[in-house]
This record gives sequence, structure tokens and C-alpha cells, in this order.
Amino acid sequence: NGRAHRIHAGLGFVEAALDLHGQSYGFVCGEKVILALVRTETSRDRLMALSKDLGEILWERDPPADDAWTTFRPALWRGWAVAGTGKGGVWAFDLEHGSPAWTLEVEGVVMSLGTSPDELYVGTQDGRLSVFHSAR
Repeated sequence: NGRAHRIHAGLGFVEAALDLHGQSYGFVCGEKVILALVRTETSRDRLMALSKDLGEILWERDPPADDAWTTFRPALWRGWAVAGTGKGGVWAFDLEHGSPAWTLEVEGVVMSLGTSPDELYVGTQDGRLSVFHSAR
């Protein structure tokens, strides 16, 4: 129905709901934000950061021109929101403001992201796995 719902874990009732104006998928929850990929009415996916109480959309990011977000879900890693694209781009955004922080390039369509405290794992559609180590 185009809405994100927060459900009470113990009692199962809807505590909050937020209209995302599109079909949402790929949620990941952090300490202060919830990241979501949302397919909008124009069939273009957007990366969104939502307040944890679902009170508001904090920021939104379109994929780069002539590209699309292709990861099943975004990742939270070392204070960044990370998403991958069909042309091999891995984009990181500042969690607070959504400003671009850095980008990486891999060969292939980025399908999945995994994290450990110091590594970012990037899986592509053709089965490649790239590992990036953070010096931060």
C-alpha cells in the first residue's frame, strides 16, 4: 500500500505508519534511522532514510543518471548508508544529511552488500565478490 509500518513487537499492533509514495522493499534498521529502497510511481527506485519512529523521511537519493539501485537492500556501514547500482557503482551517503561521501566501482551489477566492522563485501549478479577494507 506504499506505507512503512512499525509494529509493536509484543502485541502486534501498528505503532506508526509513514507514506513512502511507492512500493518499499529492502529495509535495514540502524540506531537512529531506517534505510529503505522504494519503487516510486515512475518505476524509479529511491534510497530513503526514515526517522526510526517513522515520523518523517529524513532524506532521499535517486540513483546516478542512466543507472538504477540494484541491491536487494541497502547497508549501514561505519556511519554511511550504502547502495549499489546496475553499472557497478557502490555509493555511500552520510547518514545524517544524505550527502554523498564516497563511491567505488566494481565489475558487474551490484546485487548484495555485506559488512563486518572493517570490511564492505560487494556481491555481483555474475557471482563475483569484492572486499573493501576501511582505514577509517
